[in-house]
Amino acid sequence: MPLQVREVRAGEHTQERPPPPFSTPQLVQDGLDVLDIRGPGARTRESRERRVMKLLRDLEAAGFITNPDSASEKLPAATASTIRAYLKSKFGPQFAAPRSRYVQQKQGVDHAHAILPTKFETTADDVRWKLQPAHAQLYAYICGRALASQGAVATEQQTDADFASLDGSLVICTKAVVVHPGFKVAQWCAPVEWLTEVEEEAAQESALAALLRSLEVGSTARVLDARIVEEWQVLQGPFQGKANAEDLSCPRCPSGELEYIGKAQDQFQRCSNYPACSYSLKVPAGAAK
Repeated sequence: MPLQVREVRAGEHTQERPPPPFSTPQLVQDGLDVLDIRGPGARTRESRERRVMKLLRDLEAAGFITNPDSASEKLPAATASTIRAYLKSKFGPQFAAPRSRYVQQKQGVDHAHAILPTKFETTADDVRWKLQPAHAQLYAYICGRALASQGAVATEQQTDADFASLDGSLVICTKAVVVHPGFKVAQWCAPVEWLTEVEEEAAQESALAALLRSLEVGSTARVLDARIVEEWQVLQGPFQGKANAEDLSCPRCPSGELEYIGKAQDQFQRCSNYPACSYSLKVPAGAAK
């Protein structure tokens, strides 16, 4: 074998607390990273922000969410208790916070609550059948964040593994091992910030330079040396499995191809001829790209 495990090091446990539910400004900002907003009139950031607000108002009109225009991240005390009870019944008591978080101290017109689903039992599939895939994606993000706000703290353990090759090269692999998923069972995750900046052509040179400095060109070249390609295939084979071509032709129209829309936790396939072709299909969680 070209590589041998030299050492495995288990680090300390780290804890992560869930963020609060969404306010409107925060949701509009994050919604641009979650939704695949295309088509005429969606070329500028301002037009896409208007698109997110339109989706929010559609969700409110259909009865799926409350209070789409809110600057608050707080919850009514009764709602926080309802969410904790829901997490306990669906996932188990160990996945709910021991006490409520982000609770309003006062109530009234001047103390509006965060954006919330009207019923936490409503799924993104329910929304998709009544509205559009984009509405379902945004709803799943709102619901997941609200549920996560009352979830238990997530615990991970940093684990490092050193692999040594016969020529003395050392490959260090670092992975965060989940000890307790906590609030993350609600299937909510934040967008990757620096990738979003690159997509928006707004990434700072200093941020990209920090990433480039972490790459050792000589080591990468040695790993990809043609003389050891076959040995690497033997090592990687059990992890990668056999590759098969995926048929992405649209079953409804002859010229369309299916494209993946959304994030891994709530992903759909949609025809490339949308909106002329309205075919869409939810991707099972285990098969998401």
